[in-house]
Amino acid sequence: MRTFETTLLAVIGHLTAQTNAMGLDTQSMTSVPELPIIEYKFAGKRCNEKKLRRANECEDWCTDDNELTIGCSWSYPIGDELKGKSEDAACRCNQRMYKYAKKKSKSKKCENSCEADEKCYKSYPFYLKKKDRTSDDKSYTCKGPLEPPTLDSAQCDYGEISEV
Repeated sequence: MRTFETTLLAVIGHLTAQTNAMGLDTQSMTSVPELPIIEYKFAGKRCNEKKLRRANECEDWCTDDNELTIGCSWSYPIGDELKGKSEDAACRCNQRMYKYAKKKSKSKKCENSCEADEKCYKSYPFYLKKKDRTSDDKSYTCKGPLEPPTLDSAQCDYGEISEV
């Protein structure tokens, strides 16, 4: 009698042989589709219990209320005409750690450290209220395009993909 491992290897070998015989592209069968990047507009304050009950997509790592740059806020997709009333509006982990000035700064303010697809901006920690800001809170940071979502945070039609 074959062991489980031997049987499993035989099945995999058989499937591989059949796939090759049929001329199927095995690379496309194992590759992960690229997930779209959706940028959201975030409220300047964290979600309260009522908003969290309404639509909570926040992960544990962003729910600390003591961090000035990390948090869970009400958000909606940029460009959505319904804004905060959109059916896609929800509490989410903030995509950006800082609030940026509208006007770009000279790259030397960021010590010329910005990558080719980034620009330098005057910035403040996202959850620091305007009335509480001091000149010590100001910094110059590089702002670039958002990174594509990772599989551990991706939402798919068949449910959430969790880290293994």
